[in-house]
Amino acid sequence: MLVGGADADLVLDDTLIEIKTTTYLHLQRVHFHQLLGYYVLSRIGGIDGFPPTRRLQALGVYYARFGQLYTFPIEGVIDERRLSVFIKWFKRRAQQKRGLLAL
Repeated sequence: MLVGGADADLVLDDTLIEIKTTTYLHLQRVHFHQLLGYYVLSRIGGIDGFPPTRRLQALGVYYARFGQLYTFPIEGVIDERRLSVFIKWFKRRAQQKRGLLAL
């Protein structure tokens, strides 16, 4: 609800995966940012069917046209010590974008 709806495609074990049918077999910046956004949203509101006591450990993109899965560890791209500050900013910014707070 915070961002008007956002759904990752799949959670497999401890990995959040986005499925792409792109003709390019490389991680595009927009897809990387999309995965990070899904991860932040999962930390804010959880993931339906994913136990709240478990943590995602990796993010990934499955390139369906190529049958290739690319994953990377979350700890390599997110600093847990700074995440809570970012989450506060993210919530406020999302609320502003949706017109829930005055600019």
